[in-house]
Amino acid sequence: LLDRAELRQLAQRITARYHLGALNREDTYAYIVHRLARAGGNPKLFSRGALSRLFRISKGVPRLINVVADRALLGAYVEGRHQVTGRIVSRAAREVLGRRPRYRLWIGVGAASVSAAGVAWAYLTLPEVVDLPTTIPAVSSPAVQAPSEPVPVPETTLAEPVPAAITPPARAPSLTSRADGVDGAGSQAASPSETEPAPVPVPEIAPEIAPEIAPEIAASVAVEPDIRRPPMSSFQSQRRAYAAVFDAWGADYRTAPPSMIPCNFAPSAGLQCLGLRGTWSDIEAMNLPVVLELWDSERAPYFAAVTHIHDGNMTLHLGDTVLTVTPKALRDVWFGQYVVLWQTPPQYRGSISRGNTHPTVSWLRVQLEALVSDDLSSGRPEYFDPRLDEAVRDFQGSEGLLTDGIVGPATWIRLAARLDLPAPKLDG
Repeated sequence: LLDRAELRQLAQRITARYHLGALNREDTYAYIVHRLARAGGNPKLFSRGALSRLFRISKGVPRLINVVADRALLGAYVEGRHQVTGRIVSRAAREVLGRRPRYRLWIGVGAASVSAAGVAWAYLTLPEVVDLPTTIPAVSSPAVQAPSEPVPVPETTLAEPVPAAITPPARAPSLTSRADGVDGAGSQAASPSETEPAPVPVPEIAPEIAPEIAPEIAASVAVEPDIRRPPMSSFQSQRRAYAAVFDAWGADYRTAPPSMIPCNFAPSAGLQCLGLRGTWSDIEAMNLPVVLELWDSERAPYFAAVTHIHDGNMTLHLGDTVLTVTPKALRDVWFGQYVVLWQTPPQYRGSISRGNTHPTVSWLRVQLEALVSDDLSSGRPEYFDPRLDEAVRDFQGSEGLLTDGIVGPATWIRLAARLDLPAPKLDG
């Protein structure tokens, strides 16, 4: 439009151009929660089912997210509800888009395909028919699960996650060994029934060529292990996840009393917990083991630990099992909430800033001086003076942090990383 001759003066006034593409599922949830939080609202205003349905309807297009979410909020207000549900989102989409959500259309098409396949099968198996194929690939449509009602979440949870909305009716056999205690239902191919044709036989591979193509076949049919809640309570899964992270730091959380909360145990190991919400990119940039908060249809979360990432694969400690998966395997159970353990400086007592006097300030002065190549010495080393404040702000700016001069957990973590202090690394 701006290329038109009559609009050339307007086009010349535009000095910066950027095309914002569609958001993925994870970023869509984070975007909605961020907008709610910035507006001073409840980040859990949209139920998990509502978030999932909003993503499927909008396909991650920010403009559609804004329009549908705004109308859904109005709909919830009109109905006197304190939370937006999946049904309200669907109704809002019909009102503002003038059509039903496309995923309903897909279900209808899938059902029509199944009916057509059944008619064709009945016709092709008549004895009078000759010279026609005797089998037809079975066509099936995914079953849509109704979104669950909202459930209470811990204080550290900023947004309500969303359970998986689509469950495949059948799954290809997995070449990856399944974790103990995980239900294997759905991992076996469906057996032929009276209404389904027999599978087309696959020609055998000659022994002399099998070693050359077998790896390619294996790669094409391998699937991610199913990530499901382990057969234990939420707190038990939390203890096991934290135990894996404490092990990475060289601390034995298993010796703690059974009722001790993990983050209350952390200071005894010189560590602190920091709850965050972010993406896999944030976790990889921090490069420290983390505990993930996972959700399904239950009323309480369960937990898993990530202790290693290499070539896109991560080592996941889930209950009593250890799995190797990609972040994609967690897309329907992890919604950005995680906890990182970080090592505190000597005599740590909390965040420090200009005007504070504390032994930690002296340690900070020495370490930061080695990074900035500047003389930060002082006759009062334990006093946070203006020169140290300026050096802290420069460091925060270089690391992309908020340049407020307050040395809190995020600044301590980045400082430890730049100093290469001993710590377990995700990529190590």
